[in-house]
Amino acid sequence: MGLMEMMRMIGFARNVFSNLVRDRRGSLATFVAAAALPLVAFTGLAVDTARGYLVKTRLNYALDAAALAGGRVMFDEAKRDAAIQDFFDANFPSGYMGATLTGPTATINTVDQTIKLDASANVGTTLMQVLGVDDMNVGSSAEVQRQIKGMELAMVLDNTGSMRHTAPGSSQSKIEDLRDASLQLVDILYAGRDEIDDFYMSIVPYTAAVNIGVQHTSWLEPFVPQLDSFGNPEHENNDTPYPVGTPIGYMDGSYNHSKWHDSFHPTTWKGCVEARIGGIRDRNDDPPSVARFYPSRWPKNATSRDWPPVVETNESGARGPNTNCADPIQPLIKSKTDIEGVLNAMTYWRHGGTMGNAGLVWGWRTISPRWRGLWDGDDPTNLPKDYIADLLANSEPLSDKAVVMMTDGQNNIVSNHYSAYGMRQWGRLGVTSDSAVRAEINDRMLETCDLMKDEGIIIYTITFDTEGSSNQAIRDTYEDCATSPGNYFNSPGEEELTAAFIAIGTQLSNLRLAK
Repeated sequence: MGLMEMMRMIGFARNVFSNLVRDRRGSLATFVAAAALPLVAFTGLAVDTARGYLVKTRLNYALDAAALAGGRVMFDEAKRDAAIQDFFDANFPSGYMGATLTGPTATINTVDQTIKLDASANVGTTLMQVLGVDDMNVGSSAEVQRQIKGMELAMVLDNTGSMRHTAPGSSQSKIEDLRDASLQLVDILYAGRDEIDDFYMSIVPYTAAVNIGVQHTSWLEPFVPQLDSFGNPEHENNDTPYPVGTPIGYMDGSYNHSKWHDSFHPTTWKGCVEARIGGIRDRNDDPPSVARFYPSRWPKNATSRDWPPVVETNESGARGPNTNCADPIQPLIKSKTDIEGVLNAMTYWRHGGTMGNAGLVWGWRTISPRWRGLWDGDDPTNLPKDYIADLLANSEPLSDKAVVMMTDGQNNIVSNHYSAYGMRQWGRLGVTSDSAVRAEINDRMLETCDLMKDEGIIIYTITFDTEGSSNQAIRDTYEDCATSPGNYFNSPGEEELTAAFIAIGTQLSNLRLAK
């Protein structure tokens, strides 16, 4: 019997009771006996109705949780059906309050991207049985609509030489673990499709510097060669850096070789740049129109790395001006296939150190509206979009901005190695000792984090294989950088790394209850 039928039954009992009260005939015993039936009915109504509503509330909750879980993997039928059943069972245990279940049954609409779940439960009564009511049925339904709000997501990923090693619990290199985990995040976000309206991703590999792409020569300082008394570029013949603010001999995508000695064997610029020095321009999103960049070029003799003939690889024997320069930034694109191609091509690049602050600030620049029209992704004219506060103010469709930042080690400049800040001994960071350099890079990274969060950018951070007290500072830095403590994931091994990317992908997959 349903709850409405029970209410009608108890209404009948109430009328009987009222008539008995008005009827003065008979003894008190007769009156009490006659009154007992409606009294039991009232008590039974309270008890059994409460039980029915408990079952219905639990059923509602279980269906909502199951529908949300299924929505996250809507386009993978096997995973979707398993997720629905698993989440329903976890939230409505078998035999809950003695209920017998029917369902849940799912109605899937992949066009509208909705999942509707229905279920009912038959619950045996207790005191209501004196009125012939042996059971009651409660039903519920839930519907979710998968709704991917507009988003620009930058993945800033460590491609340093230490990623060639193997992490705990893994049978492959850390760079391979990173590829696999990143691809799982992409799978969750795209949910079986190759494109999503108003959803874009950029990928920023970083080492000791960041590769902006050789096509962006207009972002660089103009060609003004600095020659020694022999007519050779000074930077190629000694250990001293170019003076801050001095252009370093670059023109039209390749170094000018006319004054060089043949034995130098110069090559073209690969695309990496140094950090901008002065003020906070190495920490903010100022575009090239405010301050341009110097190309990154490992000095020929700075560490006795006499690099002719040029062998620019990612192995220990790497030599050449582009040593430690990883693959270029992938600006905002929307094709899952293209994104997977970039992630699958990632590899480690040895030498130089780890510049997480440089990676993060370039990740920001790929989604900053101040860089609109500068990148060459899918829609350079309109991307990146405004920050969400400006979209709200202008009543425009909302689009979040998010960054996923990952490292497997401390921020540092390896002794006698070249980085976005040149050699450590050059003092471009204002300090030269190993510990002071680490602390300074961490502080600059946190300044960038705060500036990004001020703009409403959602930041997720991941540390991978960084256990031990010696790495506490980098774990603290990444936790402080995240938007909230729940957005930071410490991953001691491969299993935890995968779980972190899955959790982030799930959080970024925006779902809302339709009803």
